[in-house]
Amino acid sequence: MTSPTHKLGHILDVIVTRSDCPVTDVQIEPPSLSDHSYITFSVDLQVSRSRYAGTVRRRQWRRFDYDKFCNDLCQSDLICDPPTDAADLVTCYDKTLLALLDEHAPFADIKRRAHVNAPWYDRQCRLVKTATRRLERSYRRNTTAANREAWRCQSRLLHRTLRQRYVQYWSVSRLSTW
Repeated sequence: MTSPTHKLGHILDVIVTRSDCPVTDVQIEPPSLSDHSYITFSVDLQVSRSRYAGTVRRRQWRRFDYDKFCNDLCQSDLICDPPTDAADLVTCYDKTLLALLDEHAPFADIKRRAHVNAPWYDRQCRLVKTATRRLERSYRRNTTAANREAWRCQSRLLHRTLRQRYVQYWSVSRLSTW
């Protein structure tokens, strides 16, 4: 706001929003019934589904093959022909491991997305989802029928839990507003 909102010329009324909710169409009417002005404005409260939250740089640990890494390490100068000087040994160690990590678990830029918060998503939902993801990773590593069935059962439990929390939250919230 750029104009006074009080008869004495002060800005007493302030509109505070988040940076992603811009205030537009601000209109300040002169004081009439009280010593404060009548303020009208618009705020865009539409939250987009996939807001960009930045890029992070992470190693691709899922591509990491322990056996190949150990084989390459055993064939490196660090093991085959180590330096005798302590400072050279530290330098060789650092260069060798960084080179092997860059080869076996290279960095990748990952675009992060901000997710819309659900007020009903609680600790129980997080625990069930964590267990489901753990079983999914287990199945992806070892694709047996038992692992698949455990993952499917846990996925059904996750969907049931999420739905129950959603319905419970909105039922209680809706009843409290009547």
